[in-house]
Amino acid sequence: MARIASNSTQNFIQRYAVIVVAVMMSMSIGIYVFNFSGNLSDDQDTWGQFGDFLGGVVNPIVGFMTIWLLTISLKQSLDALQQSREELELTRDAVVDARKMQEATENALKKQIAIAEHARDIDVVLSIWKSLDEKYTLLGQEYKKHKTGASSKTGFDVLVEWNKVKSERDLYEKILSVEKSRLINMYMPECNTNSN
Repeated sequence: MARIASNSTQNFIQRYAVIVVAVMMSMSIGIYVFNFSGNLSDDQDTWGQFGDFLGGVVNPIVGFMTIWLLTISLKQSLDALQQSREELELTRDAVVDARKMQEATENALKKQIAIAEHARDIDVVLSIWKSLDEKYTLLGQEYKKHKTGASSKTGFDVLVEWNKVKSERDLYEKILSVEKSRLINMYMPECNTNSN
């Protein structure tokens, strides 16, 4: 509240400083004319005395007003500098926060990309495993047909192909298991510790 009153006083003085000086000069001239007669003199000494009187009265007032306005100007400059510092500090904080947010976003995007890549790899391995599992099942049915005599292939050929598909299927099953464990360790370590 005191700052508002101080600002309004400063604004009043700044606006009316010229008017105040003009009024003071007019009052000085009026006082001089009233006290020392109303006639204009032709004497140069009288005009010199009048100038000295006017300078002696008005110059201190003008000097005081100049110092007062300079003080106000300095105060306003200091206030503006402080405000600039505060705004600069807020801007710096905002930049730091934005940088942290950007880093967090980048990390989240990198994590999402890694998850998507792992999911893609798992989908590929899973589709290969499903294909091999279907082939494995068909070969098992073919072997049963051979035992009943309904197959055109020999039992040995079916067993060799069945073992080959079984070993490939088992390999892809291990790959799936490894990928699953790796994903759990990377992205959900708390699930991994709970399952142990």
